[in-house]
Amino acid sequence: MSPIRLSDLAFTLEAVLDDAFGQKAVWVIAETSDIKNYPDRGYCFLTLVEREAGRETVAKLEACIWRRNYHIIKSFEKATGVAFARNIQLLLQVAVSFSPVYGLRLEILQIDSSYTLGNIERERQAVLDALLLDHPELVWLEAGQYITANQLLPRPAVMQRIALITAPSSDGWRDFRHELAQNPYGYDFVVDEYLTQIQGKGAEKAIAGQLDRILNSGRAYDAVVIVRGGGSQLDFGSFDTYQMGHAVAGFPIPILAGIGHERNVSITDLLCHESVKTPTKAAAFLIDHNRSFEESCLLLRDRLSLITRDALLMA
Repeated sequence: MSPIRLSDLAFTLEAVLDDAFGQKAVWVIAETSDIKNYPDRGYCFLTLVEREAGRETVAKLEACIWRRNYHIIKSFEKATGVAFARNIQLLLQVAVSFSPVYGLRLEILQIDSSYTLGNIERERQAVLDALLLDHPELVWLEAGQYITANQLLPRPAVMQRIALITAPSSDGWRDFRHELAQNPYGYDFVVDEYLTQIQGKGAEKAIAGQLDRILNSGRAYDAVVIVRGGGSQLDFGSFDTYQMGHAVAGFPIPILAGIGHERNVSITDLLCHESVKTPTKAAAFLIDHNRSFEESCLLLRDRLSLITRDALLMA
């Protein structure tokens, strides 16, 4: 068999692929990897992979997003709250191209945001279903609402002794402490800090470990507050896990969550004693709660003063 030139083989491949895929768009499900994003230039290179359940890679292709479609990254992030990053499974519309010099590459034309949102919701629901099945004494449904043992704990009349779980020197830590310190009523709070990792791989284990520390501290806390500032959907993954759901639902001290997630309600939000949207609002909740108690005391004082005055006038 006579050898052929490499260029002849490359041009033949180009013609075959162009005949099969030219001018056609294909929808594929793939996981992102090895992203090289150049926002200032308006293009992005990445690798798309498919993995089996055991995480073995069974397919891998290079892909790109050119300037004419670069806006789809921002549109996807805005629609889903998920950062365009590695290790995300996406539904993508792609065009297949082959260059004799640069080889085979997929050009990404569209990203289906609804597929990603559906995946997030399915994963969250699977965790909630597992918690209902495994721990019916801690989590149950009433009229379509999740009820937990933590939610039913009696709320102290005054919440002053606080265990704070957050990342060290974070915006969430700073906002929470500032709001408490600047409260207009001059209330004093005793805050013990349990600083830890709150995002990324293993964060749920770290947070649950701090809850164990609080429980074993021997201190009589009025509430546990978990705060974290804003971020993408992926940054809040630790708050949607089975481990966090179980730890929060059954914790014997009221848990207040202010994890800065405006778009979706996490499992931690659903199952804790009280959930607000930001660290600042978590501090404001404690201040307002204590103010309500003070106002009720002032009202009783005024009523007692009035009753006493009336009694003296009648004597």
